[in-house]
Amino acid sequence: MNLLDLIVALVLLLTVVRGLMTGFVNSLFSLAAWMLAFWLGK
Repeated sequence: MNLLDLIVALVLLLTVVRGLMTGFVNSLFSLAAWMLAFWLGK
């Protein structure tokens, strides 16, 4: 692979990791909101 291929692969990898982390954080906050709502509802 040449340098351009490596740069494109690195950008794609970083984009995927960023997307996964964003989704993970979003799911974590959603779960925390559900737990808080359940606790406050009791």
